[in-house]
Amino acid sequence: MFAVILIGLGIDYAIHIISVYGERRTIDKDAATAMEETMVRSGPGIITAALTTAAAFFALAISVTQGIKEMGIVLGIGIICAMVTTMIMLPAILIAREKFMVRTTKKPLKQPHVEFRFLGHIGRVIASRPLMFLIAAILVTAFFLYQAINIKFDYNMLNLEPEGLETVALQDTIIEAFDLSPDFAMVTTASIDESYEISEKLKQMPLISMVENIADYVPPQSLQEERITEVKKIRRIVGSTRSHTMISYRNISQLTDQLERLDINIYELSQMAFIGGQDKVDAKAKSIIGDPEMPDSRSFIIDLVDKIKQHPESAIRQLNRFQKYYEPNLRRRIYNMANPSPITLEDLPQHVKNQYVNERGDKYLVTIYPKEQVYNYEALTRLDRQLEAVSPKITGTPPIFLHLIRLIGRDGLIATLLTVIIVILLLWVDFRSLRLALLGVTPLITGGIWMLGIMKTCGLKLDMLNVMAIPMIVGIGIDDGVHVLHRYIFEGLKKTPVVLRSTGKAVLLTSLTTMAGFGSLMTASYRGWASFGALLVTGVGACFLTTILFIPSIIGLLTSKKLNDQNGE
Repeated sequence: MFAVILIGLGIDYAIHIISVYGERRTIDKDAATAMEETMVRSGPGIITAALTTAAAFFALAISVTQGIKEMGIVLGIGIICAMVTTMIMLPAILIAREKFMVRTTKKPLKQPHVEFRFLGHIGRVIASRPLMFLIAAILVTAFFLYQAINIKFDYNMLNLEPEGLETVALQDTIIEAFDLSPDFAMVTTASIDESYEISEKLKQMPLISMVENIADYVPPQSLQEERITEVKKIRRIVGSTRSHTMISYRNISQLTDQLERLDINIYELSQMAFIGGQDKVDAKAKSIIGDPEMPDSRSFIIDLVDKIKQHPESAIRQLNRFQKYYEPNLRRRIYNMANPSPITLEDLPQHVKNQYVNERGDKYLVTIYPKEQVYNYEALTRLDRQLEAVSPKITGTPPIFLHLIRLIGRDGLIATLLTVIIVILLLWVDFRSLRLALLGVTPLITGGIWMLGIMKTCGLKLDMLNVMAIPMIVGIGIDDGVHVLHRYIFEGLKKTPVVLRSTGKAVLLTSLTTMAGFGSLMTASYRGWASFGALLVTGVGACFLTTILFIPSIIGLLTSKKLNDQNGE
């Protein structure tokens, strides 16, 4: 991703030099003079633009998010390197190329130079009616500002994934079918009693679907003592009852109904085991009811129900015979299970203890499954408040994701404000005028408003990835205003047609190449990169348009006012 950005931005400096050099070579007699005039006209703008762009990227280094910090540092260094190598190498390459071509062809080299005369025409029109164009630009900006204020933020990280992913569809299906999100939270406790207390509190929370903990297998001793009376009662009933109900035509339908219900329950158990990572339980359940993903797989329970319905007389006879031999064995197992002796950790199978108890045996894991999608910001905020009310130590996907959202929002805002301040200071030092510095950031600020307004108008949203492009736009978009203002300073404030025809051409070309570089991200199947590229393309285009509209209009208005004041004197 960084390479794509550097290609789109790094080419800008070469375009400015080549564009102005081609123009000067048709005027100046020799290459050295043409290059000298080129560097005088374009060099200061290139240096300032590179420094402001690098400053915008370096501002991202304040982020506590490691990926964003590294992106800022890498791109800041890359921009400086691109500027230095262009300023040092490209002039030498252009002159060496011309000398080589002259010696080879024995003829003077004709420098290709294409003029964008329509930009000069636009400059003349704006210079003749600056107030009209400024009012029109302000009205458009006001409309886009209204749109930008109402732009929505999409917090759902799954919407950044490629379309049609089965994993995303399955997650939505699980939430809809089981009222349970697979993105769980966790907390560790120091005892079984603490695990039980936290679990019981969590189960009372409206947004909690399910809580798993060691107390499900080994209840606290106090709870076991309360249940001993009921356990002894079950054992007494099982031990004293010897008769059983025979199956007949009257209750065979109840049996088939319960078997069908059992099939559904085992299917749900399989889904829950899959979500919880209990592969053995999932595999065992599928061996009974079949695998839904395999068309030829059959459910033993449903096959049994079909056979019972097809041959009821034979089924009743065989089921009663089965019950005669099975019922004593089942009674004995229930009797043994209704053991009033306390349950301890040592009674549990090792694979169960591995899920809930650490190796030292002093920490117990509690796993919490929310009811709703954790990538819904409002639901996530409410869930976080409920988790925080139970224990501040709860971690996992929901609280970490909410923390990440807040960090990115804070870092993005701070980075943007810091970048704007640094850019204004750099322009102030460069132009030695606060007015020119503020004029230089005018198209940047209005371009940012246009960018967000256009996104809202086109139905696009901000998201977790493209929001980090906003501080980048500050550094990228300032280049246009810097180059145009530097050319105004050199040519004169009344040379709008000349400035737009020459520097305007280079600015247009650099904007198009930058948009092409970022636009390549829009072809990515990962929708996060596509939205990132779309925002940058929109921002670069908007900054170019606001530069062409605002700076010539404001300068034209100021110069005409000064001229009127002089005439009045």
